[in-house]
Amino acid sequence: MHTVEHKLLTDREAPEVVGVKRKTLQEWRRLGKGPTFIRVSNRCYYKFSDLLAFLASCPRTVARRSRSQEELNATKQQERVKP
Repeated sequence: MHTVEHKLLTDREAPEVVGVKRKTLQEWRRLGKGPTFIRVSNRCYYKFSDLLAFLASCPRTVARRSRSQEELNATKQQERVKP
């Protein structure tokens, strides 16, 4: 019996796990980037565990805090005051 980690996903299913478009995975394969894949004849498959490992290896960044409406209004007000 196969566990979830060893389940093979098609190149149509894998983008849902990784969170990118299918074309992005195709481009990564072409460039030799992205998650490890298995080519069988003319089809590509991804092990679920390889997709998780790829996601774990991606750098994490903290999103920049968006400016509040008050900050934007204050900036606009300062720009109007400048000579």
